[in-house]
Amino acid sequence: MALKLGDQSYEVEQLKRQLETLGYSIGRINGEFDARTDDIVKAFQEEAGLKIDGIVGPTTSGALSQATQGIVTIPNIGGALEQFAAPASRPEANISGDFIEGRWPAWRVIASGLNGRSGPGLEYPVEYVFPNGQRFSPHQDYTHPIQFDWVGKPWMVVNERGAAFFVRANRKFIEPV
Repeated sequence: MALKLGDQSYEVEQLKRQLETLGYSIGRINGEFDARTDDIVKAFQEEAGLKIDGIVGPTTSGALSQATQGIVTIPNIGGALEQFAAPASRPEANISGDFIEGRWPAWRVIASGLNGRSGPGLEYPVEYVFPNGQRFSPHQDYTHPIQFDWVGKPWMVVNERGAAFFVRANRKFIEPV
């Protein structure tokens, strides 16, 4: 059974939990497939290289399952959920190419002209352009180097010349070194 905008069911609630596990800012977890859920499903489909239609059929469902396999969710002391990638010597990217964990000492730009923005999301202005091959590190003033934009795409807060810039935390653009 495919899930789509307007549906209400337990399966939609499970879908929202999967998207939240991947780091998407899903908002309230309930059984309603609302406009926000539709936007986030489309963002996931785009990053996974799938047909972008907002419908969670067998292909999108399979991609979501594969993307969430290596992520363990455990409660922290306050009862909220924290996510940790499965142990690895280097950060692993999910099926969408996203690095959910940014704790690696050095990264390198692998795309020509990576934009450094003033905030996490395309709505923020470009303030610096990182050339291909440039190395950088997560910004030391941020406890969590990965921040998420309004649809849940991860952005890394990096240090460049003492300033904080946000770059897209995706293997299309950066790699750990």
